[in-house]
Amino acid sequence: MTDTTLPPAAARAPAANQKPSQKFYMAVWRWHFYAGFFTFPIILALAITGMLMVYANVFDDRYGVDRAIEAGHAPLPVIEQAKAAQAVMPDGQVTLYVTPSRPDQASQFMVSGASGDLLVSVNPYTGAIVDQGVKDDSLYVFANDIHGSLLMGQVGDWLLEIAAGMGVILVITGVFLWWPREGRGVLRALVPNLRLKGRRLWKELHLSIGIWFSLILVIFLLTGMAWTSVWGGQFVQAWSTFPAEKWDNVPLSDQTHASLNHAPLKEVPWGLEQTPLPASGSDAGTPGVPSGHPVNLNTVAALAQSLGFAPQFRINLPAGPEGVYTISMDSMDGDNPDPMTDRTVHVDRHTGKVL
Repeated sequence: MTDTTLPPAAARAPAANQKPSQKFYMAVWRWHFYAGFFTFPIILALAITGMLMVYANVFDDRYGVDRAIEAGHAPLPVIEQAKAAQAVMPDGQVTLYVTPSRPDQASQFMVSGASGDLLVSVNPYTGAIVDQGVKDDSLYVFANDIHGSLLMGQVGDWLLEIAAGMGVILVITGVFLWWPREGRGVLRALVPNLRLKGRRLWKELHLSIGIWFSLILVIFLLTGMAWTSVWGGQFVQAWSTFPAEKWDNVPLSDQTHASLNHAPLKEVPWGLEQTPLPASGSDAGTPGVPSGHPVNLNTVAALAQSLGFAPQFRINLPAGPEGVYTISMDSMDGDNPDPMTDRTVHVDRHTGKVL
């Protein structure tokens, strides 16, 4: 006779716990689906525009202005080149000078006025205008606008940040769903079973490929979030901002380094954006422009070269009586290939001292 007596309550406990566990598993699966559904098109757009930004210089100059010239012998003084650039927009002022990186490359000036920012390429040997164009009208800038805001301004920036956060959820839930169960080992779960057919094979490939790329994807998302407005602007950037105390008691202005950026591109090194700019008009600083020489674009450019700025660097001209000449060389702007050589130097516009 078969014993039909029910097992003790303690023995039935695993079966009783199975239902809530299944509910939790399905809830995780739904979050994984929703996160993937939301993030996939945005991550795809970021990947495409990111590649365009990296390789845009193959098709076009970063600013969309031609700089190719025939190499000459002795270049004109920088001030003469700047005057030629400003003549293109008589009511504007030169705000930025980018040196040529090669003898067969033109100097580049930004002339800013009521109508906007104009990029002007000037032949440094003859002073002739090589090319000119609106600063924001290039393939790189277009890709950068999509990459940074989806062409939707602040709302787009928030959507990108949400997508990055959902991407992290996508990875965490994916790892939970992948975690080996029912006697399947970790090593076996890392290798797809290629003998399967149809949807089961696709599932195997999804599991294995997803787990292999999960760590890379998390690093990709977290590093991208460092550039967003909330996670990046309020947390990451605030922690990594260069402390103003490093200026060694030099007078500071009310402007931050971010004021040197020309939107939408940000030429200023990210870690300096929230740091106050030094102010001109005091006796502070160390020797820079030689005594007895005027402090202008010529002498500041010569100072930059004597300090080792090469092959390409940029000079932001002073804005206002307390403004400073800012010499910078930044790998993110394509000035130099090695990030370890990035430098920023401020020069008092009145005394020529290095602040």
